[in-house]
Amino acid sequence: MKKARGSALIIAFMLVAAVGGTVLLIGRLFLMDQASSEIYEDSVVAYYSAESGIEEALLRYRYDKDIEMPKTLGVFDATRVARSNMQSSLPAGPTERYTNRNSILDADPDDDQRFDLTMQNLGSFYGVDADKSGTFDKRDVAHPNYISNNDFIIPKDEAIKINVQETIKHNKDLNIYAKVIPESSLTDQSFIEVRITGKDVGGMQVERKLALYFNSISPIVCPVASDCIKMDPPPSVSIPVFGKNSIKTALVTSGVDFNTSENVVLSIKPINVTIAIGMEPSGTSTQKIAMPYTDVKSTGYFAGYSRTLSAKIDRQSGTVYDLFDYVIYDKK
Repeated sequence: MKKARGSALIIAFMLVAAVGGTVLLIGRLFLMDQASSEIYEDSVVAYYSAESGIEEALLRYRYDKDIEMPKTLGVFDATRVARSNMQSSLPAGPTERYTNRNSILDADPDDDQRFDLTMQNLGSFYGVDADKSGTFDKRDVAHPNYISNNDFIIPKDEAIKINVQETIKHNKDLNIYAKVIPESSLTDQSFIEVRITGKDVGGMQVERKLALYFNSISPIVCPVASDCIKMDPPPSVSIPVFGKNSIKTALVTSGVDFNTSENVVLSIKPINVTIAIGMEPSGTSTQKIAMPYTDVKSTGYFAGYSRTLSAKIDRQSGTVYDLFDYVIYDKK
């Protein structure tokens, strides 16, 4: 009987230990699940904060196609962000109202819901550094990877429009490069129509037009001989790219003074030919030119978590491309 009672006690202890261990395990799993749920919920709030920034950018783009933010002294400032606390409007001007990109949110970020927004559309050149040389010239337009980038291809008889307000404002010139696609499609009737429009300081609409032709004879008769300009031939077989420097000088005649507080639009239309196009402002490397798209980046914050969304807005059509959510559960 004593042995039986002793065995029953041991069995009882084992059962209690087993039940207790099971309870502890279930409790731990429950706590882990709760923590995971909190992480997910907080991250979702951070995601919607970032999404609010994208919506803010689209709204601002609707009313100002050339918007960039933040800016310092009229120039895009990569060291700062436009920060919103989701309750008040974003800053709209003075440098001091923007926030240093690396500044902390709050001493206690657990209840801090915000987004940081940047919008940029100006670049050092109109094109892609396809050969990764750190500069842009005809060799980039000739590179096989350049043609694969549809942002810089203009189909036959279609036009693109580029805001060259900054170029005119700083009295800089433009160099243009064009590659015929395919090369065999070039005919005696092929040329590029280049047009610049804007308002002069008196508020009058001003327009100037040129024809850039490829072969030795212009396919059209220009009212003024200087309105038809032969492009420089390709420098070599390996670089089959036509070019012409100082396009702005040729377009903007003496006595025409554009009002650079308003948009000055450059239109490029290839006639009877499809081209890959590239342009660069001459002079200092700090000079900027409008790109085919506006880059938007919005980072949302909540409870120490951040989610980042990026998008591209096609400046010709207004279509939003490449909406990426590329930071997940990033607690800082």
